Amino acid sequence: MDKLQTQMDYFQSLIAIRDSFLEDSCYKIAIASGKGGVGKSNFALNLAITLAEKCKMLLLDGDPGLADLNIMMGINPTAHWGMFIEGSLDFKEIVEKDIYGLDFIHGFSGVSSINWVQSDAMQRIIRSLHTLGKEYGCTVIDVGAGLSEPTIAFTTTVDLVVLVLNKELTSLADAYGTLKTIRKWNPYQKVGVVVNSVEPGEEPMKVYENICMVSEQFLGIKPEYLGHLPFDRAVSASILKQKPVIECFPKSAYVTQVRAIAQTIGKNIF
Repeated sequence: MDKLQTQMDYFQSLIAIRDSFLEDSCYKIAIASGKGGVGKSNFALNLAITLAEKCKMLLLDGDPGLADLNIMMGINPTAHWGMFIEGSLDFKEIVEKDIYGLDFIHGFSGVSSINWVQSDAMQRIIRSLHTLGKEYGCTVIDVGAGLSEPTIAFTTTVDLVVLVLNKELTSLADAYGTLKTIRKWNPYQKVGVVVNSVEPGEEPMKVYENICMVSEQFLGIKPEYLGHLPFDRAVSASILKQKPVIECFPKSAYVTQVRAIAQTIGKNIF
């Protein structure tokens, strides 16, 4: 069997696992970006905290290489989902309870030796995530930047992928690459766009229209516009404090827009 067919069978098996849990009431959101450094993780964290005001929330750091949500939260988790992969802990045992009003699963580093396609690791994670998800109203997954197998697995087995990008050409190009890959493995995946780091006077819709123009022309899809996030020094200040922006600066412009986006997404959940 050639490599492409092996990959196709692999990702189709993950989608089949998701489909077997269609009656699962938990709404799953993957926060993605084509490249690092566009504010994806900060948005994922603050969106999850905001949605946790409406329902029981699970936040998963889905990056198996450079997990950093714990740093933004100022916590030192005792477990991570690598421990589930290696078999030392059950899935429920890796959950950190009631942190900023939500439950949290930590990511980890140093897994370049894992052949995800050949192993059953992601099948086990997706199945366990859907099983555990029955206890929650919503799950937010902060996936790794780029197009690793775990990132593709998460972004093809959720209810909504939120693609975070900014005006930089590299961000737009990589966001298009991410859209193209998602469509390749799951043509029916729902995707929305959030434009980040919008300066005063800039028009986020222009950035959105740029990615839509290319995706409509070459992929035949138009992701939904979910909103924008302003460039706000409250974000960098909160990172230094190792606390979420919504905790440090609840009335900041950034948090105001996170709440607006949460309200838009929430129409599909609540």
